[in-house]
Amino acid sequence: DADACVVTGDLVNNGDEESYGKVFDALTCLNIKILLTDGNHDNKEILFEYSKMSGNVVCSMYEGFVQYSCDDFKTRIISIDTNPKIIDDENHQGYLCQQRLEWLDKCLASVITPTVLLMHHSPLETGIAFMDRFGFKSKMELVKIVTAHPHLKHIFFGHIHSCVAGHFSKISC
Repeated sequence: DADACVVTGDLVNNGDEESYGKVFDALTCLNIKILLTDGNHDNKEILFEYSKMSGNVVCSMYEGFVQYSCDDFKTRIISIDTNPKIIDDENHQGYLCQQRLEWLDKCLASVITPTVLLMHHSPLETGIAFMDRFGFKSKMELVKIVTAHPHLKHIFFGHIHSCVAGHFSKISC
């Protein structure tokens, strides 16, 4: 009875084409909308190419980032790319540059429909020390934006590879 499946990044571990082929074969069998965002293990270009070939996958590139808004449901869904421009094995920190922060603010300001945000990196302190050491670099800038838009109801994130819940500036995660 699900309307959609949300995947908040790290669809594959090494970003190789063969792995994406297997993942997309499995996802497209679901026969519901699949909403994707990219993680630090993903290859943006390959992820986007495979998503274009799959009729039920929602994934868009905007100015070099995997991000979009989707108004196909009662709740608006915004996905934002929280990866640094250059991803390497040492850099697992979440980051939103000024360009992406402005894009998010404009998306949230454009309608007052109840909205959820998809992102890969957690804006929360999780209590998992080896994950929290990386942190989320643009946390204070994100707080300013999300508090200005009370119709943002929930933030979904990945990266932790564990079940984590809490509140980020009064927004449930």
